[in-house]
Amino acid sequence: MSRQLEISHEGCVKRIENNKIVAEISSVSACAGCHANGACSMADMQNKEIEIDTLGQDFQIGENVVITGKETQGLKAVFLGYLFPFFIVLITLILLLSITNDEAISGIGSLVSLIPYYFILYLLRNRLKKTFTFQIKKLP
Repeated sequence: MSRQLEISHEGCVKRIENNKIVAEISSVSACAGCHANGACSMADMQNKEIEIDTLGQDFQIGENVVITGKETQGLKAVFLGYLFPFFIVLITLILLLSITNDEAISGIGSLVSLIPYYFILYLLRNRLKKTFTFQIKKLP
């Protein structure tokens, strides 16, 4: 039986509301571990808030925790956020270029084609919240 890989981040409980915990994690770019990271700007570091069901566990505000999610969720997020929109732009660009033979119109049209896609993602945000679930554990 294959075991699914997990992605984990250390974070801190920021708020507790209605059986949900809002935890904050710091997302750092891959170059943060580089020996020359002092030369890089702190623009590569972002704080993100993640909402997690408590599932009856007891946490305190300010408590350090570990937040885990399945690696497949990360791959799905990359597909929905980057790959699929890239293919929409590429296919739209090729189609419009073959129809209009005008690069400016084709380029603008292909970028405009992303508006309905991201609007649909926005409308489906509650369904996507159910798909992207995280677990929370206390730090030992």
